Amino acid sequence: MIQLPTQKTQIKTDLRDLIVFIYGQWKFGKTTWCAQAENALFLSTEPGTSAVSVFEISITQWEQFYETYNLLFPGNHQFKTVVMDTVDNAYKMCEEFICKLYGVKTINEIPWGKGTKYVLDEFKKVILMFSYLPSGLYLTSHTAIEQIAERSGIISKTVSSIPSGKINKHGAREEGVREIISKLADFILFCDYDTIISDGKIENSRVLRCVSGKDYDGGSRYPMPATIPLDYNIFVQEFYKSAQTLINQEYQREQQRQQYYQQIKQN
Repeated sequence: MIQLPTQKTQIKTDLRDLIVFIYGQWKFGKTTWCAQAENALFLSTEPGTSAVSVFEISITQWEQFYETYNLLFPGNHQFKTVVMDTVDNAYKMCEEFICKLYGVKTINEIPWGKGTKYVLDEFKKVILMFSYLPSGLYLTSHTAIEQIAERSGIISKTVSSIPSGKINKHGAREEGVREIISKLADFILFCDYDTIISDGKIENSRVLRCVSGKDYDGGSRYPMPATIPLDYNIFVQEFYKSAQTLINQEYQREQQRQQYYQQIKQN
């Protein structure tokens, strides 16, 4: 039975409650970075963990995500983070699953053009299932280059390689798998290079972009720095600082609200 809440929700300060979406080019270090998350379980949809030591389940078909979820749901295990590496392949498996379910070879053979919707609904359902587990959910993806039309001309933008929604006849973008993940994710992290000068030499340093830029996607629900080194420990430190900033800001707003209410009562 639904009941009215008696307390406000609290700002989440534990990465085990959040969704992290990290994307970058091949062999950039995404898997190594995710492997440092607390008690991580990798759901590997492609070979990519040969250079790291991780707990791993190899996923070769969509149904195995349900099997894994059923193993994790009771909670009698050590895992605090689930890493889906990569969501690109997971989405392809989802599409194959829907095709098999409807007895067709391609998604376009499903009547009334409903194939893509069925795939997106199924994919979103499973991602939400894993997101509700009492563990962090890390999703990895590769990169692609899109040509974006702007008033000043065409620009090249680096985005995740998972499919985006199509532009409909009204000029609006429909929801695709990229939009689903972007809306759910608490962090969208783009793996990039920063040019630095070290000992008088120009070097490329691997970094994470935590906010959106003109030529790449990024974002965070927390006030993270725009760019941080590709170092998991630094990411954790910056997350805790940004979470504390939000808590302090909310405390100040609450104090201001209480003062305002007191003034009203006195008048």
